[in-house]
Amino acid sequence: IAKAFSNNGIECDLAFSYLSPDINKNAYNDAFSNVWPIHSFSSFIDFLNSSDYDIVHCSNEPDVLTNIALCSDKKIVHDTHDFNTLRFECSDAVQTLEFIANTKAWANLYPSEGLADYAVNKYNTDREKIFVLENLPLEENGPKMYHEKLSLKDNEIHCVYAGGINPVLPYRNYENIWKTFASQNIHIHFYTNYKDKEYCKYIESLNPQYIHYEGHVADDERGTEITKYDIGFMLFDHFEGFEDYFQMLNTCSPNKMREYLLSGLPVAANLPNYVDFLKKYNVGGFVDIHSDLKSQLEEI
Repeated sequence: IAKAFSNNGIECDLAFSYLSPDINKNAYNDAFSNVWPIHSFSSFIDFLNSSDYDIVHCSNEPDVLTNIALCSDKKIVHDTHDFNTLRFECSDAVQTLEFIANTKAWANLYPSEGLADYAVNKYNTDREKIFVLENLPLEENGPKMYHEKLSLKDNEIHCVYAGGINPVLPYRNYENIWKTFASQNIHIHFYTNYKDKEYCKYIESLNPQYIHYEGHVADDERGTEITKYDIGFMLFDHFEGFEDYFQMLNTCSPNKMREYLLSGLPVAANLPNYVDFLKKYNVGGFVDIHSDLKSQLEEI
């Protein structure tokens, strides 16, 4: 967002509360004019009130900074990536902060129509104050180099998944889905920072010819790394007992979708909100994991 503004001559500053962005300084050099630390809530409010900022943009999770910024005399835009109340059991305090941020801000930003609908239905957020800004990739952030496609060498389909896995959570356990892909001679390459590497190797052992554990690659390298594949994998299964989490996933706009698109990969998905997005921009499509996979992936 800041890059889009700065590219159009609108100056942006960044204020941080806990972790200094200097650890990844290059990512901020051309987006922000100044970077300010927040030492205390009261000094932050004084700082805002004495400044000439037109708008203060706050991201959620948690919603603390929005609630604090609302005590200033500035126009506050609250940006909700996904709702805490959809992800886990929340305390009264967390729900209260979420309610205030989604009803009292000058404007509310959501990455999908589904998330905006949820805000209206749950908190009666004013539709007139809502702007839907999808999690679209900036072309300038794309890979500077592209690898040759593996499929050009073996004439087979190579899918990639870059994200979390968890053998305990049904919707994050991909063993059966990936076995199904492998049984139809479709390659699955997965990158994850899941700490149990033995479990990752176990998944690979289910069909080592077609399931490939690629380890973990740093964020700034992964974009180039995954250009060697054909399709980004965003397929889920088994949400019984986790209906809230299904709603959270189906309404958010995940970063991995943007990463796949940045690397020039079409995306295979099966959650309604994702599929609508992919069809809208013609960058992927729906895949029924219980049907013939190869023909569906070839079409994508």
